[in-house]
Amino acid sequence: MLDSRLVEYVLALPWQQRATGSRKGILKKAMQGRMPSQILQKKSKRGDWTHEIDDLLQKLCRQNVPEPLANHSGMMQRYIDFGKTKVLVDRYLAGHYDDTRIPLWHLVTLDRWLSVFTQGAGGERRNPQEEKVQFSEAF
Repeated sequence: MLDSRLVEYVLALPWQQRATGSRKGILKKAMQGRMPSQILQKKSKRGDWTHEIDDLLQKLCRQNVPEPLANHSGMMQRYIDFGKTKVLVDRYLAGHYDDTRIPLWHLVTLDRWLSVFTQGAGGERRNPQEEKVQFSEAF
């Protein structure tokens, strides 16, 4: 289920950041450099990409601070329970891939997305809820 706060956040972004011209453009931009380019450039869900994701997740979860717990955006505490996330990381590293792969990938993606799209032009932290979106910009 999609968190309504995330939907509200995305809808509060300026239209120029949302209108990327490609399907899932915001997500793809947030994951550049974190996800293999062949996956980012894929047009469909055909093909098995789980091996590539697992290779990347293994690397990310074996870091000194596992990527799902890194909180690069400084905002993850609003959305997740770090204790439960640590349990997910430990289960994943113990070989329980089927029930942990997707939630962990979502957490890595969310943190990356927040860190990319909550920065202002000068690097300062933005609060999209404080920004006013003109109706004409959105449509």
